[in-house]
Amino acid sequence: MIAKFGISKMVFLLFLGVILVVASFSLSFAQVFLSPDIPVTIGSATFEERDIIYYDASSFSLHLSGSDLGIPEGVNIDAFAYSQGDILFSVDIPISLNGVTHTERDLILYDGTNFSKLLDGPAVGIPDAACIDAATVLSDGSIVFSLDIPVSLGGIDFKAHDLISYDGFSLDLYFSGSDNAIPEATNLDGVWVSPKHEILFSLDIPCSLNGLEVKDKDIIKWTEGSFSLYFDGLSAGIPSGADVNAVSSDIESCEGDFDKDGDVDGSDLAVFAACGTSIALEEFAANFGRTDCL
Repeated sequence: MIAKFGISKMVFLLFLGVILVVASFSLSFAQVFLSPDIPVTIGSATFEERDIIYYDASSFSLHLSGSDLGIPEGVNIDAFAYSQGDILFSVDIPISLNGVTHTERDLILYDGTNFSKLLDGPAVGIPDAACIDAATVLSDGSIVFSLDIPVSLGGIDFKAHDLISYDGFSLDLYFSGSDNAIPEATNLDGVWVSPKHEILFSLDIPCSLNGLEVKDKDIIKWTEGSFSLYFDGLSAGIPSGADVNAVSSDIESCEGDFDKDGDVDGSDLAVFAACGTSIALEEFAANFGRTDCL
């Protein structure tokens, strides 16, 4: 073994064995993207409800201008996410982009040049009165979204605090708000799912989640039935009258995630030790134990 890997790698493997025991496997705070339901002024900057704001734990900045995208003034971005580098979003009223009409039941995909429908809401049976107000894309390409009112789709009843999954063929319940003690009167209006299936979300009204008091400008983290405050909107500077609508997160890819499963763990260590890669030992050690990779 020593002849094959060398003394330095043997020491490194012992070091990683210790890390395996102490590494945390929970999503820690990272940068977030969000959109408010009304124009807001934070510090000296003003953002519209058609903008996407970037927050990096210390300040807000404009990440995406709705005006530059051609979204009309007064239109609210209700959902926002990235899908393999393309932008995914929904709006609260029908709009025309490049001559094509998109309704509040559609998920719109923008590839940097053209707009298209990633999800055609009317085609999958979303009723006229409903609006897609939260959405994200999983690593397998499935769409996870929420509607602003209770609906029945494909014989399944969904509530406004549920998450619905769509794999291109069928709809199913991805997350039950009732089963996770989210109050019936709330509407889940922003969502992002980590590679480890931890969920970040926002709600449209203040409420209590198993004793955790949250506001409509907060971002909450759900992990295996447990809630915690991920982003305190009021403390960060979001005005009291504003509601956080669209939610997404910025989790970087990890050097050393060789099997591309969202973490750097023992299976990646086996690849590193057996095959040899261009990544440095120090860099692999720094990323070992991460579970927040794209």
